[in-house]
Amino acid sequence: MAWLVGILVTVAIIWLMVVSPGFRSAVILIVVVVGGGIALWIHSENKKWEKGQAEKAQAEILAASRVGESDLDFDSVTLTKEYSTWYLRGNVKNRSKYTLRTIRLKIILEECAVRSACVTVGDQEASAHFEGIPPGQMRNFSTSVPFTNLPSLKQAKWSYLLIGTRAW
Repeated sequence: MAWLVGILVTVAIIWLMVVSPGFRSAVILIVVVVGGGIALWIHSENKKWEKGQAEKAQAEILAASRVGESDLDFDSVTLTKEYSTWYLRGNVKNRSKYTLRTIRLKIILEECAVRSACVTVGDQEASAHFEGIPPGQMRNFSTSVPFTNLPSLKQAKWSYLLIGTRAW
């Protein structure tokens, strides 16, 4: 029933616009004003969104630059293979003044059974996430390392590098 009323109102408005120049001008003015208001509202919302994105980007830059390699102590770090998955485990102590949330590490796996020199057979990044390691405290971490298509290893050697952190 409501759709019938809507159709009748629409037909009445169109008919009045056709027969009455004053009504036509009023409708055009209302459409322009409402359209302009909508355009201003959209512009305002876009500005708010852009400002929020800029603030978020700034916060990410700060989070990524607060804790450096010299602010962390790693202890008992091991790389083990369990079935077909590799795991990097160890402890990390936060010596910075910020709460540590994430560490990103690059793990390099080499085969050293070759006569000439060690050959890199795996080079992957892995991250460990924490609820938060407060300044001066230590937590353990464990993360899987997605090494794939590795040859059979006879004399493996591995190393890791800290490539990034996030802290608040």
